[in-house]
Amino acid sequence: MQNFRVSRESFEYICGRVKDILGRRNTHFRLSVPLRKRVAIAISKLATGSKYRTISHLFGVGRSTVYNCVREFCDAVVMVLLPVHITVPDADKLEELATFFNNRWRAPQCVGAIDGSHIPIMAPEECAQDYYNQKG
Repeated sequence: MQNFRVSRESFEYICGRVKDILGRRNTHFRLSVPLRKRVAIAISKLATGSKYRTISHLFGVGRSTVYNCVREFCDAVVMVLLPVHITVPDADKLEELATFFNNRWRAPQCVGAIDGSHIPIMAPEECAQDYYNQKG
């Protein structure tokens, strides 16, 4: 699971939530890719950014299967998980978030943050330690 950058519990949760959309049945002509494998393919591609060819070799499926797994997984996440986990805050909550970010990080009118970007800058001499990039 570490290669997917998701815990086993999160993986199981995701599989449970998207199974009705991504679940496939075997036919007389071919076997379907199992749900857990479809989710693993999509998460692996999204987590690593590897080429479709690399993911297809890793999981023993065709490149078009990897493409379809990723596309269908993303569609399912948007349909099922987005409404549950990502909501637009009301005006009172936005005010509360803006106050929090301003008080904590001196970031006025900021109401959220997603991961981070590392931008090289010249740190001021008087507080250079505050600008140290711990990720390299």
